[in-house]
Amino acid sequence: MMARRRSVLAAGGGLLAALAGCLSPTSGRPSGRTDTASNGTKETTTTAPATTGETGPLPFGRPYDGDGFVLEPRDPAVRESLVYSAPGEVESHRRLGIHDGGGDRFLLLGVDVSRSDGDRPPRSAYRVAVSGDRFESWTQWLNFDWEHPDGNPYGNTRTGSPGSMLGFTLPAPVSGDPELVFRGENATVRWSLPDDVVEELAAPPPEWELLSHDVDTSDVPGSASIEFENVGDGDGLFRAVLVTEGNAYYSRALSYPVAPGESRTVTARFPSPRGGSPVHDYLVDTVAGGFSADA
Repeated sequence: MMARRRSVLAAGGGLLAALAGCLSPTSGRPSGRTDTASNGTKETTTTAPATTGETGPLPFGRPYDGDGFVLEPRDPAVRESLVYSAPGEVESHRRLGIHDGGGDRFLLLGVDVSRSDGDRPPRSAYRVAVSGDRFESWTQWLNFDWEHPDGNPYGNTRTGSPGSMLGFTLPAPVSGDPELVFRGENATVRWSLPDDVVEELAAPPPEWELLSHDVDTSDVPGSASIEFENVGDGDGLFRAVLVTEGNAYYSRALSYPVAPGESRTVTARFPSPRGGSPVHDYLVDTVAGGFSADA
């Protein structure tokens, strides 16, 4: 596999070390499968009974009843990079950034936890296992992915139904049959990942090169022109975040699909500051590097 190169270019102010990448709203999102049984009138989801020892692999989406709660994995999604919200120089002023996989991929998924007799299982109870390797769940949620159906960190219940969002960092590509594994106090449960997710994880990754860039500040809020190329072997989304820095931060996330060997040049306007506040700097971060310009 070709090693990923991340070209870091800077102009008019230097590198955006704190910023980081985003997924296109139009990109496909894999969906989970459920194991169902017909009762003659409608389909009902069957639940694996509580056991001790090891259970599985179960079809992804099939609930497991045990250890004092019911676990139901859902909505797996594969990401080459993530959009996150980072604090600026003032804690209350937040801006978007891109977290690039750096040669790895991210697997996100939800786990609904119901009928809990106490605290929900910690993130550390989950892992992904593939070909003898084990990849632990993130124990801290440092990134935020608005594309995912859950859209919230693990344990956030603002959506009304208690859910859990888990993240894993996996190599790109993955070979083998990855499984989601839950390790409880009394049992270990395994779920097979859906076929489309397995295919995405096994596909060759894109690799990005930033060919040229320019920031035009002659007309507020200004615009950025970016030329980039996918020099890898896999399809991908080139992701960028444009940030206008003034009395606060105003962010805009963009993405563009690019096939292997293809290049594109795009021009996009920065977000307008609210209330006519002055602009101090223009910041750009992409999956291939970042740059900035003074207003």
